[in-house]
Amino acid sequence: MRRKGGGHPATGRHDALADLAERQHGVVSIRQLTGPLGYSSSAVDRAVRVGRLHRLYRGVFAVGHTNLSLHGHCLAAVLACGPNALLSHTSAAWLWGLTKTSPLPAAVTAPGYRKPRPPLRLHEARSLTPEDRALREGIPVTSLPRTLLDLAATVRFEWLEKMVERSEDLELFDLRAVEDLLERTLGHHGHGRLRKAIALYKASSFTRSTLEKRFLKLCLDAGLPQPRTNYVAHGFELDCY
Repeated sequence: MRRKGGGHPATGRHDALADLAERQHGVVSIRQLTGPLGYSSSAVDRAVRVGRLHRLYRGVFAVGHTNLSLHGHCLAAVLACGPNALLSHTSAAWLWGLTKTSPLPAAVTAPGYRKPRPPLRLHEARSLTPEDRALREGIPVTSLPRTLLDLAATVRFEWLEKMVERSEDLELFDLRAVEDLLERTLGHHGHGRLRKAIALYKASSFTRSTLEKRFLKLCLDAGLPQPRTNYVAHGFELDCY
């Protein structure tokens, strides 16, 4: 690969590409190749022809080989959807460690309209704030609260509950951040279900049995006042409803 202007490759240029690929799970974008790394479009085309670069999506390449990890496939999907795209939904849940379910085909959220890119599961977001963004394992991803909100719109409620509990087990859950997110996303399809899950989470934090938790859920479903649990009276702990 030759740099722009047709000169000889700069010393260390291939090393810079190798270093970038190592940091990015073996994948790079055309913007990076023709931008910071300084390769020309014709040099990129030659590298594809001789097998030094392998096209994964339009403008996204694997460096040297296509034996990518799941992280590499996820980052390639994000790079394919533009500079502001984020891994999201169940793929983001996998990256955050909330589920072991395969993240592929990757789910990606991007602001504004994007043309479909099968097999990617592409989602459009009307607005993404800095609080909705995170970087995990070098991959741009929806923040944990935003991931839970997106999941709330697409998965069974019982699965959503498990994701909330799992994030707590991993010491990733931030109740204040989730509540702040809910305040500014009133129109999101997952808003009501996540608010319900959080109400149940706050109530069940002090319960000790599955039966208590089920009863709390019934109260929330029926719109009844939230009962107190594990109430202490005169030195004795009582389960009061």
